[in-house]
Amino acid sequence: MNILDWIKKNKTLVVLAVVALFGAAMFLVGRGSVKIVEHTTYVKGKTQHDTIPVERLVPYAVLIPATPVLPLKPDTVWKEGKPVYVALVVDTAKIIADYAKENKYNSSLFDNETEGACSVDLSVQYNKLKRLSYAYTPIQKVIVKEKIQTLTPFVSGRYSTQGSVGIGGGCFYHDIGLEALYCTDMTAKWVEIGAKIKF
Repeated sequence: MNILDWIKKNKTLVVLAVVALFGAAMFLVGRGSVKIVEHTTYVKGKTQHDTIPVERLVPYAVLIPATPVLPLKPDTVWKEGKPVYVALVVDTAKIIADYAKENKYNSSLFDNETEGACSVDLSVQYNKLKRLSYAYTPIQKVIVKEKIQTLTPFVSGRYSTQGSVGIGGGCFYHDIGLEALYCTDMTAKWVEIGAKIKF
């Protein structure tokens, strides 16, 4: 018995073997067509607030300028009951007022989508740091790897109330698919070819 006679005698077995090989080939093609695409997003975290105790903040250096800039005020010099000239003298009251007042500062150190945001809030009074607080909002970099499969193989089967059955498979390329079915109603055998569209 030659190979052709054996194939004619075992048509069903041959067709099933071809369908199985086709399915295996489509599976391998589908696995080989997978592309990995990376998406990077930046997720904002919870803002952290804290106040640093000023007792821990002591100057590491104290610098006294050689020629300090002091507030001055005009003072009239009198001679024999007449004004002679106007001189500028140190305004002591203004120095005391400036020493007693509280200066508040608020500044953003940085604010961007990759590092987050950080701001400081501080106040100075009596030539000393009175309060130092900060607010920090972290940003977390999240990388998501997505598998995109351009070729998607599938196996299919069908049954008709007219007494026919079919088995086959095909492959989707993105949203369009082709399908081949081997069908039989126990008296005749045929092949159906079809197309599928995903919505």
